[in-house]
Amino acid sequence: MWAWYAFRRHLTGAASVTRRAACATFLLAAGFSLATAMLGVWLAKAHELAPIFAACSGVAFLLFVCSRRRECHDEGPPARSGKQLDRLVRRCTGALGRESYGIYLWHFICVYASLHFFQGTFGRSDRETSLVLFIVTVLAVLAASYAFSRLSERVIQDRATRLSRSLLAHVGERFHKTARRD
Repeated sequence: MWAWYAFRRHLTGAASVTRRAACATFLLAAGFSLATAMLGVWLAKAHELAPIFAACSGVAFLLFVCSRRRECHDEGPPARSGKQLDRLVRRCTGALGRESYGIYLWHFICVYASLHFFQGTFGRSDRETSLVLFIVTVLAVLAASYAFSRLSERVIQDRATRLSRSLLAHVGERFHKTARRD
């Protein structure tokens, strides 16, 4: 939330960043990601700081993606070789953006389940194995959270939206009938 208020103009595309700033945000994202891995699971130091570094990494990565998107729009169409990759990145980030709230809700359960799934491995691993497990766990939690978010959207949210719209239409219809009589 603090990143939205601090970098809103950049995240919405109202302001652009220089190529140097885009490179700096990428390096910050990579550095904070590495710090998260090192503090959280790789070196098992300062677990309480790992979420802060992860949040900073996420913000830096978002700023980088937004700057790349702006760069692609400013420079015209991307080169043929990068066109498919750019399209894939846009589709993935768009899908994650649409499902971000559902992913947020489901990731708590998925993290808890993954810790139980990897409990034996996490307890008896060396540094390299811990880093690999961290990356695999993050990707698995993201994929599972996204899948559960899509499922709950179709099973619960879409039905609730249709029901609320029909109820509001009914209430609105009755309100207009009552207002015409007066």
